[in-house]
Amino acid sequence: MDKLNLNLKWIYKNMRESDPLLKSGEKKQPDIAPLSMMFRYATNTDYVLMVIGLLGTLCHAVLPGFLALQIGLIFNTMDPTSDVDTFYDAEVSIAKLLFGLGFTALFIGMIAVTCYIRVGTDQSLNFRLNYFKALVNKSLSYYDKKNAVQMAASIDMECAAIESASGEKVMILIDAICMFINSWVIAFFVSTQLALLALLQLPIQLYAGKIIEGSGIKAIARLQAAYKEAGGISEEALYEVKTVAANNAQERVARLYQEKLKPTLKMQTKDGFMFGVGWSVYYATLFIFQGVLFWVGAYLLEYDQDNWITGEPISPGFVVTVFFAVGVSSHQLGNALPAFQYITRARISIASIVPIIDEPVDEGGNMDATGIKGGIEFQDVDFAYPTNPAVLVLKKFNLKINPGQSVAIVGETGAGKSTIINLVQQFYKSCGGRILIDKTDIASYNIASLRTQMGLVSQEPILFNATIKENILVGKPYATDAQIIEAAKNAGIHEFISSLPQQYYTLVGPKGSQLSGGQKQRIALARAIIRDPKVLLLDEATSALDVRTEAAIQETINKIMPGRTTIMVAQRLSTVKKCDVICVLKEGKVQELGSHAELIQKDGIYATLVKMQQSSEEKLGLGKLEAEEAKSIRAPVGPAAQAAQLASASSLMARVFSMIIAYWQWLLLAFFAAILAGAVFPVFGFIFATNTIYLTQDESGDMPGDVLQNLPWLVLEAFLVVLSLTLLTGSLTRSTALFTYDMRFKGLRSFLYYDNSFFDSPANNPAVLSTRLSADCARINAIGGPVLGVQVLAIAAMVVALGIASQYSISLAFLVAICLPLIYIGQRKGRMAQIRGFAIVGHEKATAAASDAMMNLKTVHAYNYQNTCIKNYYQGALSVAEEAKKQAVTSGFYFGYMILVLYFTYGVSSWYGAYLVKEDGLSYEAMTLAFFTVMFATWANTMVGALTPDIDGGIAAARNLFRVIDYKPNIDASSDKGVIHPLTGSVEFDNVKFKYPAREVQVLKGLSFKLDPGRSLGICGTTGSGKSTVTQLLLRFYDITEGRILLNGIDIKAFNLTHLRDEIGWVGQEPTLFSGSLRYNLKFGNPGATDAEVLDACSQSQAYEFISKYEEGLERDVGLRGQKLSGGQKQRIGIARALIKKPKILILDEATSALDTATERKVQEAIEGMNITVISIAHRLSTIKYCDQIILLELGDVVERGTHDELMQLQGAYARLASA
Repeated sequence: MDKLNLNLKWIYKNMRESDPLLKSGEKKQPDIAPLSMMFRYATNTDYVLMVIGLLGTLCHAVLPGFLALQIGLIFNTMDPTSDVDTFYDAEVSIAKLLFGLGFTALFIGMIAVTCYIRVGTDQSLNFRLNYFKALVNKSLSYYDKKNAVQMAASIDMECAAIESASGEKVMILIDAICMFINSWVIAFFVSTQLALLALLQLPIQLYAGKIIEGSGIKAIARLQAAYKEAGGISEEALYEVKTVAANNAQERVARLYQEKLKPTLKMQTKDGFMFGVGWSVYYATLFIFQGVLFWVGAYLLEYDQDNWITGEPISPGFVVTVFFAVGVSSHQLGNALPAFQYITRARISIASIVPIIDEPVDEGGNMDATGIKGGIEFQDVDFAYPTNPAVLVLKKFNLKINPGQSVAIVGETGAGKSTIINLVQQFYKSCGGRILIDKTDIASYNIASLRTQMGLVSQEPILFNATIKENILVGKPYATDAQIIEAAKNAGIHEFISSLPQQYYTLVGPKGSQLSGGQKQRIALARAIIRDPKVLLLDEATSALDVRTEAAIQETINKIMPGRTTIMVAQRLSTVKKCDVICVLKEGKVQELGSHAELIQKDGIYATLVKMQQSSEEKLGLGKLEAEEAKSIRAPVGPAAQAAQLASASSLMARVFSMIIAYWQWLLLAFFAAILAGAVFPVFGFIFATNTIYLTQDESGDMPGDVLQNLPWLVLEAFLVVLSLTLLTGSLTRSTALFTYDMRFKGLRSFLYYDNSFFDSPANNPAVLSTRLSADCARINAIGGPVLGVQVLAIAAMVVALGIASQYSISLAFLVAICLPLIYIGQRKGRMAQIRGFAIVGHEKATAAASDAMMNLKTVHAYNYQNTCIKNYYQGALSVAEEAKKQAVTSGFYFGYMILVLYFTYGVSSWYGAYLVKEDGLSYEAMTLAFFTVMFATWANTMVGALTPDIDGGIAAARNLFRVIDYKPNIDASSDKGVIHPLTGSVEFDNVKFKYPAREVQVLKGLSFKLDPGRSLGICGTTGSGKSTVTQLLLRFYDITEGRILLNGIDIKAFNLTHLRDEIGWVGQEPTLFSGSLRYNLKFGNPGATDAEVLDACSQSQAYEFISKYEEGLERDVGLRGQKLSGGQKQRIGIARALIKKPKILILDEATSALDTATERKVQEAIEGMNITVISIAHRLSTIKYCDQIILLELGDVVERGTHDELMQLQGAYARLASA
């Protein structure tokens, strides 16, 4: 019944907490917020900017229509009956007007873009800040059903859409709609009949625009979604590259990544062809429409028809005006549809995040906890985690803790120990029963106030990517330097910090990656100590420390415990002996309760555990150990010396092209299609000019008949443009899709085979490499096939245009040709700004701050660190917002420049053409044919603008990618060279010296030992003494500096590396699991293993015990990095994975630290029954007690060696660390 009630509660709660952001698989239509919601944070200044921007946009929108009207007026001046002086004067007046309108377009374009970008940037900044604020303040139970890191990533994705939509896309939509309306108003004004005829082609143009939108903007979103799964595989593999390498899984992981990329390849190819279809339908419709329009116009002129609205006679120039006006309107539909799509996307984002923003933060009760004494009482507490509501972790749990009392919680793995601390900190609410603080229900206290009275040190201490000082200040933001130093001294970390070059201002790296586990825990302890809490919560607070260091810190803990309530969760029972009360948990229930002496006397569960561990600690000093550890922090490493140097843009493009030439069939097809497409546009211009001549100067007496003769040619042009553009875009996209597909696979495969020296460089951290694969591989192809294709298209158009136009006027043709590069720049820069955005900025700093906070959310909440995280995020986002506003001015210039250069070209060409007519006797016909043949070649430049990728971005991406791909590893795991002899298990270190490439200190200083086949070696020592380095060298993650490592009496470097790693099984302290099933993870090192072998290994590692409880069995999903399993369960899976490889040498690097004593001993006994060589590295000396040989390391030297008994008899350092 209890389980049923829990399920009902959980289902109801889950329904209430459902989040549209994470339900993309649902079929229902997403909610769409009102348009006004985009401006919910708008200030009076924002509204003023919007009004100014709107006025500028309206002015900008009417200019293309006026250009169409002016072109018509140019043709109306071409009256054969008028003298050339009158024609020249009229053309000069029109040209001056065009120049004036052009500079007006430039000015108002800059104003409109700048205003709207400022508005959009401000809205985005506020949305980002409030959304992050809401997410970081959500309870931890909220994230049991959601991935906190993915939610952090969603901030950028959702708010980028809002920024674009509330700024530039609103402007573009208004601009496009106004241009569309203005163009049709002009068309109806000059010729109602022709405008009505033009309406017939509008549905086809709408359909073409829909195709372009679907294969453009929407396709990008589809590709990003399709890449998500593949990207997850690559990111996991790069973060855990050592596990991949140790299991020789590089090729398998790369192939799995490649398999997940296949949908993107098919999708990208299809979208490329459809993109060509959309544009070709657009142009084909215009081509045919021109013929029909001019033919009907010829009839209207032939029979002197008047405009139905104005009553004025229809002139030849007005027919041309209708064509250009309709062309402008059709083009604006192409701009409006993507802008509308962006705005809709933003409204969907707003609808999904506003409820999260507006949802009240659970602040608990109203009571201030400042004066609490620290009494804690659990009364019949039941609890189940939201992700598994049917399983009660605590069952009628009762425990009373008096103020100032120290209580230890012990028990087997999964007994519910850490859950108690989670409930005390109100990370979760109990399902039943009550928790009292000073006899008051915990729910009555304000959560933040209560947490200020608590200090937490977790099992996995989390540090933020900040300085050591800033990490300690998390505990007390306004502490003085003296208080910081005192806390560090109490935690035994001050000497270590003082020996660093930057001391307390040293950056610790993401999650404290630049520090050892012990160093991180000491800083975390200092963070708790400086808080001076009433309640101290220690969740395996010393589990990563060696016995010697643990003893010193435990002494510090014992000193600070009096006067404050302490709850200590521990596996090592030696750390809890001095606690007032020890609570023994089993399956969520209290089994025993009492002091250490009482429970020993009782001779129950606790006494049994103590006897099994048989360890006690001696009080020891730290001395120079910390100073030596100081040097173990990794120094920043620049790019590898062998990496690619910064190359020129041309050399990079040449290199990319040499790679993309592998897809020559598609490039060849694109080459011929580009020539054909380029030729189509100037030929269309020639036909257009011929038709205008028929309308203005027809001498045959059959104007409609003459125009009709050109209609079949226009139909052929339409067919050719459909064929050429479809093949061009399709073949270019196919070649780039194949290139991206191959580059991503080859890139990840290369990365996974690199040695660890490569990954030691901050420039090659996994997040950066993941970006190289996801973004740079897609951007780099921009300087390959697409550039070649558009260049051929532009050159073909220019050559054909000049070839035709030069037959009529060489000078006029070349004048227009000189203007074409200016038009190209306008199309490329202005159109690219419209497509990509007027302000392209990266939010890396803000995103990193968000990820840092969301990954460490438990620590953030435990120390009320939310406001500082919000401040850091805001500072990162604000700097980006300011950069965006600066870019807006430049983008606004190009936005206005697009129209300026068109006005300038028409103005100067008509002026010069009129001059030639007047001074050189050039005929109207020759002027028209020369001008429009070259002018319509600019339509090819419009296609160039649509097809031209981000070349600058492609060059930058190429530099980034080649820098890492050109790295030459010193240890090449992909090489097939080397000895392939089965290992016997013989291991010998002969005077081995070693220092990490990125560190200054000599880690090993002449280490020597010999291990016979089938024997076991235990390695112990203080943190930083070089224990784990032995593992790294045996797996050849690094090569030694001096000395020799011999396997089977053969130098380790002589072995084939793949064979070597196949023969060695390795389990780390925090074994890495990958997203997928238990079966996938267990067979990671030996994919050919049978189910029987898998289950046998699981039994030996004691993993079968919990696997058998799952309905899915081996198909159980472990979650991202194994997050659905406990630490002990992950370690057991890691051990089983190593055993499935059937290794000759098994390395256990703190591999059982998260296991309770009983489980650990069972695993040890199972391994002892195998005939394999075992190297066991441990802080917990009971782990290595039964090894055939034990060596004690200190600062890279062997201090003592022998069996456990021999070392105890020496009464030396080992005996001081462990006495039976």
